[in-house]
Amino acid sequence: MHLAPTRWQQRLRAELRAYLYFCEVLPAPGEPVDARALLRRTDPEAPEHRGISVLLVPADAPGFSWTPIETVGGQTATATSYDGVHVPAGNLVGAEHDGWSLITGRLTRERVALAALGMQAEEFPAVALAAARTPDRVNQRRRIDEPRVRLRAAEAHARLVRIACSAGVRWPTWGRTGRPRARRAA
Repeated sequence: MHLAPTRWQQRLRAELRAYLYFCEVLPAPGEPVDARALLRRTDPEAPEHRGISVLLVPADAPGFSWTPIETVGGQTATATSYDGVHVPAGNLVGAEHDGWSLITGRLTRERVALAALGMQAEEFPAVALAAARTPDRVNQRRRIDEPRVRLRAAEAHARLVRIACSAGVRWPTWGRTGRPRARRAA
């Protein structure tokens, strides 16, 4: 999301007033849930990446609303708005002004999980291809010789390669031998 610096100053501030944080309007992506983790600048004098806090905002809080957005990929995201939402101080996650370290820690864990998933996805085509090339025990036919199976395998491989290309990572391609050849994605 890109906002002008003046808009950031106007909209990203959360002020502690007695036992409540007061939040302004700012749309954000996500899915409708029971509560939303909301990052807000709670110390306007702090330098970049400092003075940010994470607040849990109940989805039924007065002033909270969301609008579904259909994405090009067929997924549904939401734009959320926080119009004068009051958040109890007890809904602060972690220490005040320490939200940036919480978020970067979370992103690191997500990257590790995605890398593990990617490594499994990289191995899957070879395993699936080997299984499809193995003759059936009963009729001795190979599934890969069926045009429908061959087409579905090619489509799945093309989707995985497209994802790899968009990420700019190496992705193995399988030749007639069934052994991977690593290529740099364009």
